[in-house]
Amino acid sequence: LTTDLMQTSADVDDFSKDAVQCFVESCYSGNLRKMTRTNFRDANKMSNVFEVSWLVKACFEYFKNLVDEMNTENFEEQHYLFQEAMYMWVTLKNRNFVEVVVRKFSSEIVKCERFFVAQYLTDLSSHTHKQLDVIIEIVGEQRHVLMEVLIADIEINSDCFTANSRYLLEKVSFTDCYSTHKLLYEKMFECIEALKSPSKEDFGLILRLLKQADVTKSRSDTRSAAIQSDTDKSVNITRIATTVPLPCCRFLKFSLIKDYPNLVQLADFLATCPLVNSSYIFFDAVFCWMAEKMFGIGTNISNDVSFTEIFIRIISERGWKPIAPEYFVDKNTTSLRA
Repeated sequence: LTTDLMQTSADVDDFSKDAVQCFVESCYSGNLRKMTRTNFRDANKMSNVFEVSWLVKACFEYFKNLVDEMNTENFEEQHYLFQEAMYMWVTLKNRNFVEVVVRKFSSEIVKCERFFVAQYLTDLSSHTHKQLDVIIEIVGEQRHVLMEVLIADIEINSDCFTANSRYLLEKVSFTDCYSTHKLLYEKMFECIEALKSPSKEDFGLILRLLKQADVTKSRSDTRSAAIQSDTDKSVNITRIATTVPLPCCRFLKFSLIKDYPNLVQLADFLATCPLVNSSYIFFDAVFCWMAEKMFGIGTNISNDVSFTEIFIRIISERGWKPIAPEYFVDKNTTSLRA
């Protein structure tokens, strides 16, 4: 400042008095004796703003020491370090502090992904996506911690996904948790399927998640069958081959659609839903719904409603191609009134 820029003064109104004193004394003495947790943020920022390279490095070493000496059972201390690291990344575009925190918090010794993350995400909606990205890094393979957070958030906000619940579900794959934390995995999907008023965006996400879940469960069941003894193989194969469920219609897993009182309302909804984009998807959705109403626990459908007439009307309005006759082979269509 005084030599290169020929300045005899600098505006430091944006920084605390304590931080300014620490910065000035450090510049004169060459050490950080006045550095504290309270003035660290501003003092570190000043070292970057005024480009005091040795002080920038010293502040980083100071922060690393704080992280190394962190009390692993003190949430407030962990929260302070996490917030300071995030501030340096967001404000000074320096991610080195975040990387130090991620390495320490996700280490086998500290296990902060369990202790810190669960408490930090108690109010999931209050966090930014950048903060959630770092949390995801800290969690690593321990994604069941995030499932617990999601279950709690969905149970509180039971109408639709909050923005951050949707972000985590889109960002993180929980498929591996089916084999390691099956009950938690199934509980999360029970909460998802029970959403009262999911938005169109929610519908799209849930369908993708259910598809992934179906694939995961299928692979898990296949692996389970493969390890059966030779004497049980024929029985298992027969059981699998003779169990023919209704078409896999994930729409029925939504209580909103499952509880539609009549075929006309259901058909009109499906006809306007952007996720239903072919006559095959439409048919499977209505077919499963009607079969459940007639043969399941649900109420019987009215006999004065013609599925054929509704189906022809809908595919004509949407411009869908008719269903190939062979698609109906092996389907019990007695629930569909011609």
